Amino acid sequence: MKLPATGRELANLIDHTLLKPHVTIADLRNAIEFAHNFNCRGVCIPPFFVEKAREFLDKLCSKTRLVTVIGFPLGFHSVNTKISEIAFCKALGADEFDVVMNINLFKSGDFECVLDELKKIVKIAHPCPVKVIIETAYLTSNEIKKACEIVIKSGAKYVKTCTGFGPRGVTKDDIILIKQVVKNRIKIKASGGIKTAAQALELLVSGADILGASRTKQILDTFSPQLLKRFEKEQIN
Repeated sequence: MKLPATGRELANLIDHTLLKPHVTIADLRNAIEFAHNFNCRGVCIPPFFVEKAREFLDKLCSKTRLVTVIGFPLGFHSVNTKISEIAFCKALGADEFDVVMNINLFKSGDFECVLDELKKIVKIAHPCPVKVIIETAYLTSNEIKKACEIVIKSGAKYVKTCTGFGPRGVTKDDIILIKQVVKNRIKIKASGGIKTAAQALELLVSGADILGASRTKQILDTFSPQLLKRFEKEQIN
């Protein structure tokens, strides 16, 4: 992919994230204003805040996408609970859904049930895009490959790496492996522990299409033309 030439272009690939359990309405307002002012791709917030977030975004006449999470952060909610969450948030104005895969079912080897659940979720979310969080830190390389194939079959638009609540965040190796499997069949959202522009660019060079980050300002503050040239050279090589 063509790397972002400026910090503002990089922000356009980031879903600015606000998912800590202690955030307030004031934090939500600040996050949305930041995402709008810096031209972020989206703002990713808890389901509880969707109605208020929609109100804030509409007042700003913002093009920033309203993204919320489903079955977050552990994924072991029943499929009916996840479907209810989606229907509730969709009615309140959510644009996209980042859904945690049922990791318990997946690790148990019940792949057909995992696929069936995701198909139901994608159907109820339509026409809103679904990103499926597979939580790479809990999976082996072979399991990551299998999870990606399931996500593709489900009809979801993205495979997403991590919740940010697992034992580690996203790595370059995660993205390289996922890209080898999905190629251009679906897109990749890299998330979890991204703190600098160098990390962000490394993940984009490795195959990520978009990013999820709570430290967006720190990422943008560390972006520079010199850093961009370094990664453009690596991309050519």
